[in-house]
Amino acid sequence: MTTIAPSPPRPEHHAFADTPQARARIKRLRRLDKIIAGSITAGGLLIILAVFGIFAFVFGEAVPLFLGSSAELVTTRSAVTDGTKALAVAIDEYGQRPVLLTDKGTLRILDLVGGNTDVEVALESLGTATITSGVVAHESPVFAAGTSDGRVLVAGIAFEPRFADGKRVGQDASVAWQFALPMVDGSTAIERIAVSSDGNRVAVVAAANGILKFATRRAKGIGTSPKFGDAAELVAGKTITAVALNGAADHAAIGFADGRFFLFDLDKADATLKENLDSGSASPVTALSWVFGGQTLLVGSADGRVSGWQGIRSGPSSSRTLTRVREFDAFDAPVADFMPSQRNKCILAAARDGALRVEHSTTQRIISDLGRTGSTFTAIGYAPKADGVVAIDASGTLHAWRVDADHADVSLAALFAPVLYESYDEPDYVWQSTGGSDDYEPKYSLVPLIFGSLKGVLYAMLFSAPLAILAALYVSQFASPKARSIVKPTVELMGALPSVVVGFLAGLWLSPAVDSDMGHTVGLLLALPLTIVLAAFVSSRLPQRVRNRVAFGREVLFLVPFLAAGIGLAWLASGPLEQTLFDGDLKGWLVRTFELAYDPRNCVIVGIALGFAVIPIVFTVAEDSMSNVPKSLRAASEALGASRWQTAWRLVLPAASPGIFAALMLGFGRAIGETMIVVMATGNTPILDPSPFNGMRTISASIATEIPEAPVDGSLYRVLFLSGSLLFVFAFLINTAAEVVGASLRKRYGKW
Repeated sequence: MTTIAPSPPRPEHHAFADTPQARARIKRLRRLDKIIAGSITAGGLLIILAVFGIFAFVFGEAVPLFLGSSAELVTTRSAVTDGTKALAVAIDEYGQRPVLLTDKGTLRILDLVGGNTDVEVALESLGTATITSGVVAHESPVFAAGTSDGRVLVAGIAFEPRFADGKRVGQDASVAWQFALPMVDGSTAIERIAVSSDGNRVAVVAAANGILKFATRRAKGIGTSPKFGDAAELVAGKTITAVALNGAADHAAIGFADGRFFLFDLDKADATLKENLDSGSASPVTALSWVFGGQTLLVGSADGRVSGWQGIRSGPSSSRTLTRVREFDAFDAPVADFMPSQRNKCILAAARDGALRVEHSTTQRIISDLGRTGSTFTAIGYAPKADGVVAIDASGTLHAWRVDADHADVSLAALFAPVLYESYDEPDYVWQSTGGSDDYEPKYSLVPLIFGSLKGVLYAMLFSAPLAILAALYVSQFASPKARSIVKPTVELMGALPSVVVGFLAGLWLSPAVDSDMGHTVGLLLALPLTIVLAAFVSSRLPQRVRNRVAFGREVLFLVPFLAAGIGLAWLASGPLEQTLFDGDLKGWLVRTFELAYDPRNCVIVGIALGFAVIPIVFTVAEDSMSNVPKSLRAASEALGASRWQTAWRLVLPAASPGIFAALMLGFGRAIGETMIVVMATGNTPILDPSPFNGMRTISASIATEIPEAPVDGSLYRVLFLSGSLLFVFAFLINTAAEVVGASLRKRYGKW
């Protein structure tokens, strides 16, 4: 009988003994655990708060785009008395010194802030004549007054800031020059008048008793003899109700009582009738004005309708003709006058019932509705900085508003819908934030940038995703341990290569190489996959005893001779094939056959370069997911007779699908946020063209290239911040999709 020896007694002081020292130690460990757990939780919350804080800051910079504009009545005072009527008004850029042209033949300089007395200057050469009409140029403070004896008196105002101790303390205004132009017979009064001035040259169009005359003259200096032109026979028998002259003084619009208007070309000695147009209203044309830049004409009628007209081509070879392209909100009374902004496409419009509002001619938005005074405004003025409005009513009372309309050219429609811009023949999505002249119309459509970002990601993922996933499948399931230890770190090391280096190589080496030898490039791209398929087919037809001689994990060496032969044959055959099939010019054949223009900085280059940067991320995550599939599952599959390829394709890939999808989403996020590669490897052309041979512009590239030059708090500055917030939204959607799909896949394949 076997005797079992009793267990030795436990030591009195062991690690789990219930002693004061042990209890104190456990208490310290628990306290430490709580501190560490709290620190980790706090750190995670701080990271989340930091991300949301960054998003809040970025989006907060864009919010003012959608807050609208505001207008505040800042001054109401008497401007003229004793029955005097103000015919026109101009205001300095600081909104302090309005200048009025009165029907008494005087220029009255007012002071709205105090410190200066009102000044009144009589127009020279008026004599015994009376003032019958008056107007101010839209581009500069130049007044023109028509007289009862057929002359036009022109006067220029000079605004000069006054400084003390290096600070501006006031604003001075004075009449800088004056002259008279005899336009028609001395017994005929000037009824309608328009004036344009660029500071040196003055152009005048005057209508008197059915006669239309125009003249140009230098404002000062040499060569002041006026040049006159005539269009009397073209408007004979018509009642002229409105006159407008563009800033370049080469086109004049004349409105009539029958609802029609003429467009005259003033380039020659006499006016040439260019177009005879119907305003679309049977009511008289009561107001005409060219919007800043002279390409859009606004037409106001006695029935309160306001329409916008632009030059549109009906065909590729046809000339531009004025076409009604916009209808604005109608007034309840006849349109009285327009005054365009000197800075953007806004225009101040007034009706005869005292309604006054600021509208944007492109977006058709009412920027500021200044209300209705009930009294007709006889003169309206728009500040040069588009931040103030001055209007004088029939009683001689001056009303001054401060207007905040910094982002009048931005709206949801302008950002995300097609817009008909000046010099365009149809609505389009256009991103073009700067131009070569002050009258340039900025175009802030984000659609080309969003399209470009997604287009770049598409071609990058088409290039990188198959390579990365198949490489991960090979390394995790077929490669020998030695090959895996070399390949995996090498691919992961690719991720450490700076993106600026990849972009540099793509832009300065890869792009010129492909452009100069496109035939060989296409031949190699076609030959490589065909060679791999051929090698796989030949390998599958080899006897089993031959294939068994190849060591496990070294099957890839079988590809080497096939790849070498395929590359060599493709290189030798590409030239003759291009010469035979495409007349030696593959790029020219693409243009002739498919109208696909080839841009050296195109999406093929971007796909390769950006895909090169994405491959390490997708490969690493996908390979880890495939390697983590339990070996017992693979062994069971092979034990049931499945080959290694069948096991990899039907078991490993589905089981690792949550990780593979996460890898693709990470690669997608890496590609959509990439900046330097797309900046250096593309032409940065914001166009909507799916062709792989054209370039594009991405959101990140626009932010990187334009934010340094964007005026702080300007429209471009805030639109770029809005595009940055869109990148945040894309990242959120990508990560959300990855989590939702990944959870679904884990639920489906988790039982494995």
